[in-house]
Amino acid sequence: KFIERGGRKLTRAEAAYYQKLTDLSKAVKINPKDAVAYNAIGELLMRKGSYQLAKRCFQDAIDKDGTLSEPHHNLGRLYLLEDRYHGAMEELDKARKMSGDDAKIRTRLGQARAGLGQNGEALSEYDEAIALDNEYTPAYLEKARLLYSLGNFTQAAETCRTALQHIPPYEPPVAAKAKQTHVGVLDSLLPSQTITEDDSLPPTYRQEAAFDLALCLKAQGQYSEALSALVQADGIGAEDARADVGILRAKLQDLMGDNGSAIGTLTLLRTTFPEMSEIPKLLAKVYEKSGQADLAAKTRLEAAELDHSDKDLQEEAARAAQSRNNKARLIAVYERLVRVDPEGLAYRIQLAQAYDDIGIKREAALSWQEVINLRARLQESAKRDGPNSTAARDIDLPPSDYEVRRRAGMLYAEMPGFQGKAMLQFKHCLEIVPHDPEVHRKLGELCLETKNYTEAETHIRQNLKVEPNDAKSHHNLATLHAAQGRYDDSVLEFRTAVSLDPNLEVAQLNLAKVLLGQHRNEEALQPLLAYTKLKPLDVEARKSLAELYKNLNRKDLAIAELEAVSLLESESGDLDIVLATKSMQWEIGDKGAVLSDLEAQIEKHPSDLRLLLAAGRYYTDQKAHVKAIYTWERVRGIATRDSDREYRVESNNRLSAEYLASGQIERAIKSSEEAGMEGDADAWRRSADMHLKQNESAKAAENYKEVLKLKSQDIDARKRLATLLQSSPKVLDREAAMTLYHDAATINPKDETARVNYATLLGDFNRFAEALEEYDTVLQDNPNNTSALVGRGVILRKKSRFKESLACYLKAIEIDPDLPKAYFNAALIYDYYLTPRDAEKARFYYDKYLEHGGDPAKLGDGAPAAAAAAAQALKKSPANNPTRSNFVDTSLDAATQPATELVPINPAPQRKSQP
Repeated sequence: KFIERGGRKLTRAEAAYYQKLTDLSKAVKINPKDAVAYNAIGELLMRKGSYQLAKRCFQDAIDKDGTLSEPHHNLGRLYLLEDRYHGAMEELDKARKMSGDDAKIRTRLGQARAGLGQNGEALSEYDEAIALDNEYTPAYLEKARLLYSLGNFTQAAETCRTALQHIPPYEPPVAAKAKQTHVGVLDSLLPSQTITEDDSLPPTYRQEAAFDLALCLKAQGQYSEALSALVQADGIGAEDARADVGILRAKLQDLMGDNGSAIGTLTLLRTTFPEMSEIPKLLAKVYEKSGQADLAAKTRLEAAELDHSDKDLQEEAARAAQSRNNKARLIAVYERLVRVDPEGLAYRIQLAQAYDDIGIKREAALSWQEVINLRARLQESAKRDGPNSTAARDIDLPPSDYEVRRRAGMLYAEMPGFQGKAMLQFKHCLEIVPHDPEVHRKLGELCLETKNYTEAETHIRQNLKVEPNDAKSHHNLATLHAAQGRYDDSVLEFRTAVSLDPNLEVAQLNLAKVLLGQHRNEEALQPLLAYTKLKPLDVEARKSLAELYKNLNRKDLAIAELEAVSLLESESGDLDIVLATKSMQWEIGDKGAVLSDLEAQIEKHPSDLRLLLAAGRYYTDQKAHVKAIYTWERVRGIATRDSDREYRVESNNRLSAEYLASGQIERAIKSSEEAGMEGDADAWRRSADMHLKQNESAKAAENYKEVLKLKSQDIDARKRLATLLQSSPKVLDREAAMTLYHDAATINPKDETARVNYATLLGDFNRFAEALEEYDTVLQDNPNNTSALVGRGVILRKKSRFKESLACYLKAIEIDPDLPKAYFNAALIYDYYLTPRDAEKARFYYDKYLEHGGDPAKLGDGAPAAAAAAAQALKKSPANNPTRSNFVDTSLDAATQPATELVPINPAPQRKSQP
């Protein structure tokens, strides 16, 4: 059945078509002036419905050869398809002048004239075509159809009979051999294939003429003759044409009173064409005539399902659905009627009511809105067309405009996002009926939702004037008072509402909430108990009741409520509710039961992260290290997705703490570092602290660097890292420490410790001017900063400004009399740098240094611990004084005391004991 062409399977007709198109395209390329080839391509394209491309090809053919009639004829055909009769006349007239003896052109001219209403001229053209070719059946058929449309049935019938007598004999299309390869060996091996050039069916002239003849005879009342003529139309090719023949036969049988035959014909047709609505419509009429009313009604309903545009059928289907109380079908039918008649108010009202009855609130509200809009349009039409118009009659259809707007507002009020539409409809209602209490109440509730408290109070009080005992309105007023912060008034109104209607559960619950918010726990207990009796399955309310019992120190009742909540949760299977309940039980102190229940839940859901996280936290809280470690390792193993990062971080941090508590510091460090790799800066910080405990300064420094990668503004990490680097023997490390302190001071200019340490390191690198500037900045903000005073004194001493240096030390001693480093540095000035040196004062300050906890080793190996011995050991001639570079001015320890502390690099020169 198929032929392979370029990897595609084509029917023989398709292959022949594409082969023709290919050959003609090649011909045009070889000879671009070949008008016949262009016309042939256009005809092929027109056969497949590519009318625009075909039109271009016909125009090209005309451009190539203006004397060729067929392109004009084909253009005229296309214009007839587009109902462009004037254009068709112009092109066909040109074709007629070039080929005056062509019956086809004359027939097309007749069609064009008929389209322009020139019926006489059209008949003349058809007669000319018949005279030119008495076997050209389309001319007969077109003439007969025109005569039929003009009511000349007799002459139309004669024309059809003449057409039947002159039907030309059918000749099948020429078959063509498949292309030869022109290679002898291959042509002998490959079998030849016959390709049908035309895939069209044989002409149906006889069937069409017979069908038209039957119609003409039917119009003349000659039913029997029409049936006889219709026999010749049975072989008609197209499906819809066969259906038309069957329907006409059934109508003729019906007109002849042969209902049985008509029913049989239509039943057979219905089996063949189940989607055609005309068949069951006609069948229902025949059933009605034959007295089968029930079957006729059933058939009409089936026809209504096939033809949604027939208003009468749809109305009957609506009545049937109404009688059976079939709401869903009623909605479907009225939706069709609304589409058929968009301006039919009755249909829209029925559709809205059907939606409302079945409880489809959104569609009901929108349908009532359409009723409102349509009624407004009809009112405008009635004003324009007068009181006797159809629009004026439809306006008064029930329900009234007030009732429609009220119902639409009620529906809008229950739909999220439609509160504005509800308020608009309610305000229209109040313009018509100003004292509708329910509208006032609903409008007050909507104003409460939108926090328009002034307007809300107005509508609520209007409602209470009409219905002073309306519990819902008292509840709304209480809600308003609570929103305004008038809690005492709110409590009073809530109590009024529950006294009027003890079963108004929302009032009981809100009363309890307001009392709880005011910490009036004893008063809140009664309404909360009343609410839980009305709503015993409300888990959140029972949890609130358990919380209240806990706050009232009624532990047994709290646990009982939580057990009830647990039972409700186990039925719902909501683990979030289970965990919230267990958290409350844990707070109450029922810890053993909580852990037992959690372990039971974990057995049911071994991979649920929420349960494992809760269990791990509780184990950690109970210091059950082994169980905690096992649980947190399970969490870490399960939480492998990208979205579980926070769970991995928590599990690693918790594991680190558990390992540390168990003495497994290496594992603790590893877990902290894994948490840090997930982006937790504090985990790197804890890892650094543990490395420091292990005296692993280099690793601690690397951890602090990781902290700064994650938190570039972290001052504490900078200072700690600087503390580790400044003690390094490498110059680059100390420079890095200085940079870190500078950055810390830049981030927080008020950080005196960072500035002092930065200044001290500047002095260490002999950048004295910058160091003094930093010290002065600190002292400007805080003149009592002793570390800055001592550091400034050191820089001044290095710059040989000894008296200013001594003044800084003495001021530091005045501010903090217990500062050993100040005494030591002051003693050094008196002992080494003043001229003349003051041994007594040096001895005094050395004594003070030792008295306040100073290190005797700094005074030299030979110095005794007592102050007098220390002073004696310090006596030596100035010629033996050490150089100023023999003393270190500061050392920093930011982790414990991030201030400047002065110690010598080498101890003071050893002194020989005096004789």
